[in-house]
Amino acid sequence: MELVLERDLPNVHRYGRALSVVMLDVDHFKCFNDEYGHPAGDRLLAELGAIVRRESRENDLPSRYGGEEFLVILPETDARGAARFAERLRVAVAASTRVTISLGVAQASHTRSDRLSLTQAADEALYQAKADGRNRVVVAS
Repeated sequence: MELVLERDLPNVHRYGRALSVVMLDVDHFKCFNDEYGHPAGDRLLAELGAIVRRESRENDLPSRYGGEEFLVILPETDARGAARFAERLRVAVAASTRVTISLGVAQASHTRSDRLSLTQAADEALYQAKADGRNRVVVAS
């Protein structure tokens, strides 16, 4: 994931291409683990990974970001397209599992021209989604 962002972000600016990321986190994952146990939590994360892969395009790069967070790199995708993908993913997870997810979307720009600033913007949007009530998509401004 880090290598792909380091490789692709310079081309976003050089050639005027779009690139967005979607960060997602399982809502109330600790409560899920407490109620169903850690083996069930592990199975849930594997199921979530399968849903993310199924909903992603061939050129997208879904990856585990840490804990119960995932990051999906969406080449050739602006913020609007990434938000549509994120909403489709949110609905698919809610329909297929016993949990919901919150998602943050960020598009590479002149102020988000490196891996850290781009992922930080997506992370901040994710935490705004959680603050706004969870089970929603927020696009970084």
